[in-house]
Amino acid sequence: MRALKLHEVARQAGGELHGDGEGSIDGVTSLELAGATHLSFLLDARHRDAATGTKAAALLVKARDPGLPQAQVVVANVRVALARVAALFHLGRAREPEGIHPMAIVASDATLGAGAGIGPWCRVGRGARIGARCSIAERCSIGDGVVLGDDVTLHPGVTIYPGGRVGHRVEIHTGAVIGVDGYSIALGDGMPEKIPSLGTVEIDDDVEIFANVTIARGTFEATRIGRATKIDCLTHVAHNCKLGRGVIIAAFGGLSGSVEIGDGAILAGRVSVRDHVKIGKGAQIGGASGIERDIPDGAAVWGLPAKPVRKEIRLQAILEKLPEMWRSILKAARREEEAKG
Repeated sequence: MRALKLHEVARQAGGELHGDGEGSIDGVTSLELAGATHLSFLLDARHRDAATGTKAAALLVKARDPGLPQAQVVVANVRVALARVAALFHLGRAREPEGIHPMAIVASDATLGAGAGIGPWCRVGRGARIGARCSIAERCSIGDGVVLGDDVTLHPGVTIYPGGRVGHRVEIHTGAVIGVDGYSIALGDGMPEKIPSLGTVEIDDDVEIFANVTIARGTFEATRIGRATKIDCLTHVAHNCKLGRGVIIAAFGGLSGSVEIGDGAILAGRVSVRDHVKIGKGAQIGGASGIERDIPDGAAVWGLPAKPVRKEIRLQAILEKLPEMWRSILKAARREEEAKG
């Protein structure tokens, strides 16, 4: 495990250090688990009691607290600073040795940038271009003509179909498949026929794609993933989708064909989106929602089908009362029948 001086960690976090900056930090963890060489964090004032008892060498905090004994790194946003600091100690980014492993298969006309590493049992297709300092772990398949930017990390078992384009500093986790054919089916008098996908996939800089995500190539154009977007495990992005910058999609999501999602939109877990729907910039979609129509910029919706959050909460409250309401209706009906009898 690498160790850094606290003043180096504070600089990476973009914070102001209060306390001795010469101490060594070799990890970041919770208040309860922290030891004498760890950095921890105080996300909420409710956890201050835990902060007074932690063994951490230093804390990330929103505002300096003279009552806490540890060194403190004051930052504007604790969660953002935590993300930056955790990346310094992230074991998952360990790189393969530079060069091509003897058990890799690399086409003679493929090109590798300086410091790139190709692990065992990988295949790199004809005309592929691998950028500088890329790390391609074992069992990855890079198709013909694929282009990877600089500092791309592919974890074991990633597949990128021919023609895919991946920007700089992209990380793709185990089992993800980029550029699979889209599910475009023509229905006629006979058996259904698949429409071949002649497009590709374009992934912008700083995107992270988690394990077992599938992104389908466009039918005639490109399926596009915007800069700094994060797509969680077991999500499917269908053909011709267009995702903006900084989109967040939690696990088990499903986007049908030609969906468009605006910059900064957030989709919670298990959200499904109908084909050709547009979700506006900054929209927030609650978990397990079904999106059947366009969502405007900045809207917050939830439910199946999705509705404004406040409306869905009221409907859920009414649903909980339905059994009692039904019993009341039955009693009233019996009284009416008795009165008539």
